[in-house]
Amino acid sequence: MNDATVITVSKDQTFTVLDNETVIVNLAAGTYYSLDAIGTRVWELIQKPTSIADVCAVLVQEYQVEESQCRDDVFDLLDTLAAEGLLQVH
Repeated sequence: MNDATVITVSKDQTFTVLDNETVIVNLAAGTYYSLDAIGTRVWELIQKPTSIADVCAVLVQEYQVEESQCRDDVFDLLDTLAAEGLLQVH
């Protein structure tokens, strides 16, 4: 994946948001995951196909975080989501 990669959530999952945290169930594997408030914001942003650069641009603006730190953190999260089958890379 790189900044221009377009991503979206997988169709094989369901999720709910509880108190700014997201609980995701991978329907194919029968496992569940949770995301904190910032992870939840990323999850919201990738509900429709979106580039990683666009996700980072929103987070940098909303959370006033350094772009390089945001990028590293977003790539770590997306790598994890992809490895668990929760993300589609277009």
